Amino acid sequence: MKKIVAMLSVTCFAAALVLAADKAPVKKKTPAEIEGLIAKGLEAYKAGKNQQAIELLQQAVAAIQKSQQQGFAAFLPGAPAGWEAGKIDTGSVGVSGEDGQTYNAINLSRKYTRKGEADEDKQTIVTVTIHSQKEMIAAAKGMGEVYKNPQMLATIESEGKMKVSAIDQAGWSGWKIINLGDSKNATATAFCGDLMLTVEVNKSDGKILDQFWSAIDLKGLAAAATTKVEK
Repeated sequence: MKKIVAMLSVTCFAAALVLAADKAPVKKKTPAEIEGLIAKGLEAYKAGKNQQAIELLQQAVAAIQKSQQQGFAAFLPGAPAGWEAGKIDTGSVGVSGEDGQTYNAINLSRKYTRKGEADEDKQTIVTVTIHSQKEMIAAAKGMGEVYKNPQMLATIESEGKMKVSAIDQAGWSGWKIINLGDSKNATATAFCGDLMLTVEVNKSDGKILDQFWSAIDLKGLAAAATTKVEK
């Protein structure tokens, strides 16, 4: 089991949603402006101006990616009472697809720390992550098959080191795990469409896990997962 978890944690490269674009900061554009860039890019391509077409279409892709990132980032919850929220880390993982092109996967996260804990070594930390790394999602789903096997699940729970419960809520399916052994933590992992949502607590505290899981607009995030361009 530990080997499976270790393999999952290092599976960080994935296929993703759209062509990678220049990583320089991009000012948010309206849908009309994005459509204009695409139209100009197609005109340049038809005129044989390939480099100009590439630049225009890359600008359009970068604008779409920025809009998409901002849309999903809004679903990372604010800090509950008694907690402090860190900044939202936005990023993307560029990977090569089967067609040889480079694609980007969404990778958004936010950390939360509990107030009043002066000892950083014992500080309670919660991390919420939204991402679309397809290979990592496939690996996580594969691991989840273990928890669907009643015999395997009974064996795991009989050892007294892990509590597992299913998630089936607002279009999301997955599992919650409370680790009571050497790796004391609590995690929720769920999938909807092309997205994977995780909540991780660095302590074996199911109440904190449920508190943050309940703070996420699961229904809204599930709907946003099918929206390619922010309207």
